[in-house]
Amino acid sequence: MFTLHEIYDLAMQIEKNGEDFYRESEKKTSKTALKALFIWLAEEEVKHSQWFMERKSLLKTDSETLALDEMTAKMLKDILGDQRFSLGEAKIEHIETAEDLLSIALEFEEDTIIFFRMLRSLIEDDDSIKGLDAIIEEETRHVEMLRDFRDGNGQGLITMKEKKREDISNE
Repeated sequence: MFTLHEIYDLAMQIEKNGEDFYRESEKKTSKTALKALFIWLAEEEVKHSQWFMERKSLLKTDSETLALDEMTAKMLKDILGDQRFSLGEAKIEHIETAEDLLSIALEFEEDTIIFFRMLRSLIEDDDSIKGLDAIIEEETRHVEMLRDFRDGNGQGLITMKEKKREDISNE
């Protein structure tokens, strides 16, 4: 069983891999609206990674646990490496269409939601659960935006802006 430290490390790696994919995807497409969507998604992944880093920093550790966590985190990183769940098989340099980029991004976001829901079942701290629920909700919105963009020929960006306005007005 992984410790919460290790799980947070894995979550940060997943978010970093997503960020890298979106930044690479942004360079790959010439569609302005899709570029903007990928840039926004990359920044969302950065924010999520920072949240996991903050949660990890709040965990209590003793020196023995910390040493074990560092060793296991290195092993997890070696195992995960650049594996991006469904993105692991995607060689972005060989992807030729925006539709393919969107399909891969959708699969990645859906896999991330599954992983974070599994992670949620391992967390006992109410503040962490609340924050993770917010991230799961954001990842779910990413799926909706990508689907909207794919199905509505660019409407994903409009939907993204509308949802952001809703978020701000609901606070």
